[in-house]
Amino acid sequence: LLVLLAPRPASSRLGFGATPLTGSNFDSFVARNEKVLVDFYSPKDPRWPDLHSELQSAVREVRGFGCQVPVATVDANAEEALANRFVPNGPYPHLMWFRHGEPTQYHRTLRKSKNIMDFMLALDRDPLREAASEEEVTKGVNRAVYAQLPKASPMYKVLEVVASKHMDTVEFTHHE
Repeated sequence: LLVLLAPRPASSRLGFGATPLTGSNFDSFVARNEKVLVDFYSPKDPRWPDLHSELQSAVREVRGFGCQVPVATVDANAEEALANRFVPNGPYPHLMWFRHGEPTQYHRTLRKSKNIMDFMLALDRDPLREAASEEEVTKGVNRAVYAQLPKASPMYKVLEVVASKHMDTVEFTHHE
């Protein structure tokens, strides 16, 4: 009885919590969440149980770091039209990051939980940096996009999507 009541580490209590997506709920799910990681997979792949386990482990780890980005899965065999829309030529698994409903980053070769975790944590950050002025931006970097717009504007969301696609090559800054 004591073994059953013994406390367990938090990571063993946290579930995977992935939302299965289909053609009927995909667009609304990625649109209503600011950021989403989607795993397009094929259960026919003999490696799938191991790959799925690695993804589960990675998600539990990033939750421990405070990353609350929703994770979803798409069975590419059952949802062929949906899979072809985003991953037309395979291979699977294929991880895709969405921001404001738009795909911004993807990875086809991440197979280990550590690599998946690094991918998620690197993308779960603000792609825009607040800048006081255009001069501040031009002094600090050699390539940057500077925008003056309110955070509540629709254009700010568009800028976030574009910045998410290029966050490792160009600095995106804004001032309200």
